[in-house]
Amino acid sequence: MATNICAAEKKMLIGSAWQFLEFQSRAVDIFAEQIDSDNNIFIISAAQIRENATRSINFFEETIPRYSFDEFRQHFRLTRPSFEIILTYLGSMEGQGPTNKGRKQIPLEKELLVTLWYLGNLESIRSISDRFNITRSSVYKCTRKFCRTILSYLTPKFIRWPTLSGPDILLKVRSGFSSLPGCVGVIDSTHIPIKSPHEDEGSYINRKGFHSLILQGICDDKRKFTDVFCGCTGRCHDATVLRSAPIYEEISKNKEKYIPEISYIIGDQAYPLLNWLMKKFPETGTLSTEKCLFNKCLSAKRQLIEQTFGILKGRFRKLKFMDISKTIDIPEIVIAACTLHNICSDTEEDLAFFFGNG
Repeated sequence: MATNICAAEKKMLIGSAWQFLEFQSRAVDIFAEQIDSDNNIFIISAAQIRENATRSINFFEETIPRYSFDEFRQHFRLTRPSFEIILTYLGSMEGQGPTNKGRKQIPLEKELLVTLWYLGNLESIRSISDRFNITRSSVYKCTRKFCRTILSYLTPKFIRWPTLSGPDILLKVRSGFSSLPGCVGVIDSTHIPIKSPHEDEGSYINRKGFHSLILQGICDDKRKFTDVFCGCTGRCHDATVLRSAPIYEEISKNKEKYIPEISYIIGDQAYPLLNWLMKKFPETGTLSTEKCLFNKCLSAKRQLIEQTFGILKGRFRKLKFMDISKTIDIPEIVIAACTLHNICSDTEEDLAFFFGNG
């Protein structure tokens, strides 16, 4: 009798083991499926899970090379010449570009195209993985590493304050603001919509009622950024964001280095009136002709920063909603996009194509 009981138990244990293995296999499949979402991205070791998903083939090798000028610009949000310039800069940084340890190295050109597609389209990690025939974890690692590389090596080169670029550049900037003698830039902020954060969620809700991070930008007359700052929560006032930005501290310490002589930047009524930041005279109904003219000229030039933000978001549509769980990653992605905007502005004439072009 005891022998029969042991045999039954043994059979039961074997059956339970098989059920457990099936359950474990299914759990791994479900876990892997979560990788395709920006909401919950997991980097899983290749030794643990190998993706055998069916994906598109030869999109990078055959389809993209056949794109016309307009098709390439429509999909990747810049022209081929701009792409080649960025690729050259990144290619010169030996050992600094993205890597994929444990797998066959993805070509640098392909990694850049993946990153541009990620920034330029509101598309899921899973869809990008399928389109470019790479793993979902590779899409994640590629985009993050590229944004960090741009931030570290290209941002200091392409987002520069005019006085730090030499007297010739400063004179050109001033000449672009001829209706406002002495003006060297326009400042404003824009909200970058994000998903609800896990912590301190209320501080991210802005006055319009959605969650956001704030991007503060200062641009020149060519709609290029001369300074950017991102990281303050949506609830913050523009004046608070200004005082939190490194540029505010730098100008406060050494005004002549950044805002020499009678130079200044302009902003809207939300900003404080400073000896280097001008805004409109209050509309009291009793303004002199000169003050009314000044207000009119200032309002006209303020449109430059609004247009710059419009081009930025029209080009890199990911900024219209950052569906990313790790809020700490968002500022570097946003600033990387601002850097790419400046690079493209040097080589592309038809910036209006991206203004509101979603």
